[in-house]
Amino acid sequence: MEITYYGGSSFTLKGQSGSVTMNPTQDMQSNITTLSNDPEYSKNTQTDSKVIFRPGEYEIENILVKGLQTRLDDPKEGPRNITYTISIDGVNICHLGSLNRPLTANELTSIGEVHVLMLPVGAVEGSLTAGDAAKIIASLSATFVLPMAYDPTGILKTDSTLNDKPVITATVPSLKTFMSDIGLSTIIAEGKLLVTPTNQPASTQIVILDPIS
Repeated sequence: MEITYYGGSSFTLKGQSGSVTMNPTQDMQSNITTLSNDPEYSKNTQTDSKVIFRPGEYEIENILVKGLQTRLDDPKEGPRNITYTISIDGVNICHLGSLNRPLTANELTSIGEVHVLMLPVGAVEGSLTAGDAAKIIASLSATFVLPMAYDPTGILKTDSTLNDKPVITATVPSLKTFMSDIGLSTIIAEGKLLVTPTNQPASTQIVILDPIS
């Protein structure tokens, strides 16, 4: 399953069974489109794409999608925000939308097992604090964590090695506090991310993807 990033909170997942676009920022073709909260995203959906914008469980093209209401600010009365868990090609992805608070125990249980976690952190405003993001990562034990909606100012990339393999690492100023709070120092930079049930790292890996404009 291949993950492509388009900036902000927009991603596309492409698997053998079909494709999913989350919060499209441009006109993108996919079998399924999920919308977290902003109705402006709906302007970029294809007419033949199944659009999901409400909580519930869905199965389309052998892709399982679960939408969970995780309101902003206050779990009971805050503005709407849909967190999506998507199972495609044996990989479980969780996209937290614009979540700006810790998840409750019930929400964590509803989300379940996560391989790839997409979470908003490192923005000037309207995202998780570094501390709350660290707590969510620890609670969900995701193997790949993809920060989204962060400030991309001042990113520096360097050729490096990880587990004796050549990689490109990144220094991201807006994620400095977040990385300190989760106790990790390495951010991997990729153009796209390929994830399968058998290529999971032994410990949590933070990955930023080059946004496609």
